[in-house]
Amino acid sequence: MRTTNRGYGSYRGRSSFKNVLKILAIILLIVVILGAAAVLWLQQFLVISADGVRLEIPFLQQEEAEPSPDPFAQSTPPAVIPTPTPTPEPTPTPEPKATHPVVLPPSALIDGSALSQVTGAGGDCALFDMKTDVTDLNFTSATYPIALAVYNPQTPGLNESIARMNETENLYTVARVSCFKDAYIFLYDDSFPIRTNSGYRWTGPDTLMWISPTNPTVQDYLIGICVELAQLGFDEILLDNAGYPSEGNLGYIRYGDAYNPAQFSTVIGNFYTKATAALAEYDVKLSVVTTQSAMDGTDTLTGQTPDNLALFDRLWIQNETGALFPLDEH
Repeated sequence: MRTTNRGYGSYRGRSSFKNVLKILAIILLIVVILGAAAVLWLQQFLVISADGVRLEIPFLQQEEAEPSPDPFAQSTPPAVIPTPTPTPEPTPTPEPKATHPVVLPPSALIDGSALSQVTGAGGDCALFDMKTDVTDLNFTSATYPIALAVYNPQTPGLNESIARMNETENLYTVARVSCFKDAYIFLYDDSFPIRTNSGYRWTGPDTLMWISPTNPTVQDYLIGICVELAQLGFDEILLDNAGYPSEGNLGYIRYGDAYNPAQFSTVIGNFYTKATAALAEYDVKLSVVTTQSAMDGTDTLTGQTPDNLALFDRLWIQNETGALFPLDEH
């Protein structure tokens, strides 16, 4: 018996539409997945700058092609800028060290032999005794006491020759001035010498007299000599015997205004200060002969102290043979 569906047959169209929707959904899902993957992959090529956000994919960047060299082009040599040759500065003549003095006779002041004598002796400076222990001068002084004219040479042109000698290149000259050891200054003024308890003029172990550093006229007379030597062009003036005596029968000396141990350092300090001030305007060093005991402050006889020695440009000492040397040599 044939079965009928009473007028209703099976409808196949709706199943086909569902299949199409499924396929579209699958395709859409695939696209979404691929898109998400592409976004994640492209993030490494995002460049953020002041101009905004841009995508830089290396294999899509085109390198700029370098132009092919023209084989027929002539190369232009680089321009050569001449370097100016600097003008060499003149090499200054070094000042002699002046640490190895050579004692020269007065004749070397005028005969032009000073430099050759110094170099021949292996020294580096000439030391002249311009005022000796026995009052003699080796230049013509305009301020020296007239009564001592016999000790003040009047040789015409003497000072001019000394000035020319002091202009000799590479020659360093030192003028020694014996200060308070002065054998004959009493001939000018008998109040100058240091006296003994018996009233006689006191003399040191070499039988030479000493004049009192306390006397202001004595100080001015010595400073005047130093100024004249500076004007003659000496490089250095060396004061020797520039304190109270420290050798001999000191117990014989009469105490008083001319010799007061309580005033030694003050008197000598004032003399050094006046000498320094008088020579300040001249291009000359001022130095002094001293002792180790004066430098370390244990000297109680001469009046030299570390403080008043500090006024000088440099110090000299006397070695065991009696020769004078700058302190920087020892």
